[in-house]
Amino acid sequence: MATRAITLGILSREDYAKRTIAIAEGTYTPGRDEPKIWFESLSSMADTLSNDNQALLRQIVEEKPLSLGDRATDMPKA
Repeated sequence: MATRAITLGILSREDYAKRTIAIAEGTYTPGRDEPKIWFESLSSMADTLSNDNQALLRQIVEEKPLSLGDRATDMPKA
């Protein structure tokens, strides 16, 4: 699997909502270099990008299941 860099942003939920509304209203246009993926905190980013979740995402990319439901049937129960 090829590796590519992405830009992540940290923004409070309130500021993210304001930004989204401004984009929808046409009063703000995001720059090409601005993040497309946002997190509310470093902690939430770390949780989302944990080793277990990265392994799961890698497996989804490699196996290309027809749906996440198909993928769920292969997952061990917690």
